Amino acid sequence: MALLPIIPGDNIGSRLLLGLLVVIFGAFFVTVSSRIVGLIGSSNNPISGMTIATIMATCLVFIGVGWTGKVFEPMALVVGGMICVAAANAGATSQDLKTGYIVGATPKYQQLALFIGVIVSSIVIGWTVKILDTPSTALAALGVKHAIGETYSAPQATLMATIIKGILGGDLDWQFVMVGVFIAIVLELCNIKALSFAVGTYLPLATTLPIFVGGFMLICAVAALAIAFGYAVAVTVAIEEILRGIVLSIELVVKETQATFAATPEEQPYRLGVRTPMANLFLAGDWTDTGLPATLESAVVSGERAAAAAAGYLCVP
Repeated sequence: MALLPIIPGDNIGSRLLLGLLVVIFGAFFVTVSSRIVGLIGSSNNPISGMTIATIMATCLVFIGVGWTGKVFEPMALVVGGMICVAAANAGATSQDLKTGYIVGATPKYQQLALFIGVIVSSIVIGWTVKILDTPSTALAALGVKHAIGETYSAPQATLMATIIKGILGGDLDWQFVMVGVFIAIVLELCNIKALSFAVGTYLPLATTLPIFVGGFMLICAVAALAIAFGYAVAVTVAIEEILRGIVLSIELVVKETQATFAATPEEQPYRLGVRTPMANLFLAGDWTDTGLPATLESAVVSGERAAAAAAGYLCVP
């Protein structure tokens, strides 16, 4: 890494420090990412939170060695970007290999597919971002060099840039940081996840509104199933849980680590089986009655049972 000319830095020593920070933070957050994915799945992997934590820690290290000012801002961003990619790949790889083990896949071919996926996605994403970031003729005439941030909002990038410039420039308004800390404490005391609330706070309404609409449509669909099939008790419990999340969905992104039900004997009667009153309708999902908690293993087991039941139905004359 220290020998790559594209890495910012005045000399090999500064690049070596970047490499050391990437190794240290990478080892930590890759482990955290894999652990979280093993517990709650990759959809709830807080990659942005780990990236922001890395950027803040990197900036504090820079201040400790006397590196302040704009010249060091790209260096902090490089460390954060590499950790972001590493954490994302770690979580996805862990879940992929875990699922492959359950279904009996060969790790060799899974890893080859992961290499292909990383290379192709890097090319496609880089090309897409380049196109989106190219300003229109009107913006270029106004002196705008980047469309992202002008035509297209970039809340996460804006937050990261604000943190880097504020810490390294010495003008970060720490009173807002402290206000955020105490708001997070109050939210946790109210049994509301601070991370979800914080993410939803800086995302625009256009992003969070579809979540509300989707949740409302889900309630309508579940209610229709309740009327059609008589799953009144189970559906009532489901609607209550959904409503509890939708109340806050306009203000936050619902990425709740406790969204799964408690696998207790009291909850077991509410879990539905594969078969339904309709002969050609079968249920699958980690929430069904598989004898396991709502985990990836439960989802795989339910899928296999639903597929077997469907195959059996198709064989009926």
